[in-house]
Amino acid sequence: IILEDDCLPDQSFFSFASTMLERYRGDELVMAVRGTNLQFGEIVDANRANNNQSAEGNIEAPAYYFSRSPHIWGWATWRRAWQKYDIEMNDLDEFVQSGIIHEMFPDQKVSNFWISIFKHVRNRKVDTWDTQWAYTIIKSEGLSVVPNVNLIENIGIGTDATHTTTGPDFLKQPAGSISDLGFAHYPPPISTSSVSSEISQTDMGADLREMRLLYILPL
Repeated sequence: IILEDDCLPDQSFFSFASTMLERYRGDELVMAVRGTNLQFGEIVDANRANNNQSAEGNIEAPAYYFSRSPHIWGWATWRRAWQKYDIEMNDLDEFVQSGIIHEMFPDQKVSNFWISIFKHVRNRKVDTWDTQWAYTIIKSEGLSVVPNVNLIENIGIGTDATHTTTGPDFLKQPAGSISDLGFAHYPPPISTSSVSSEISQTDMGADLREMRLLYILPL
């Protein structure tokens, strides 16, 4: 479990991360657990077609979902995933030419964003480590577990910050508690046939605007 010094977690983040680390320990598809959710409180149910119902017959959204979009404002991973970390991104050109990234992100604005930021960092125009982690996950066609409520508040956005010196209010969302969602409700098992068409696009709409600001890179 990793927290930077300006990331203030809700206490439930630790139980959430620990539970997810145990639950998906042996699932090679799942490569990270996120604590950050900047979807403005919108509940995401990538598997709504499965019609998960409560005892009263109401449709229930799971307490978390899966995303291709990584965040590092409070996160966790496993040794098996971190061993794939590729800080140099030496095979980036081959990966782009393979077309896999466009299959994972059919929205061309999203796939082009990732290609742009990967090349920006590979060419050493930005001094960072987290973009390489995002590259590692995307190149591996991996997923991140995302809570359906934000569990991390970033209190370090400001003029004295190392990277994020400015940003809109939605980057400064307070942390909530996973217990607000009924944590016992899990989403259905992941099927590889549905990942790229459904799960990969789950939260990219809002995240694209967010990532432009975080990485300060125009499209």
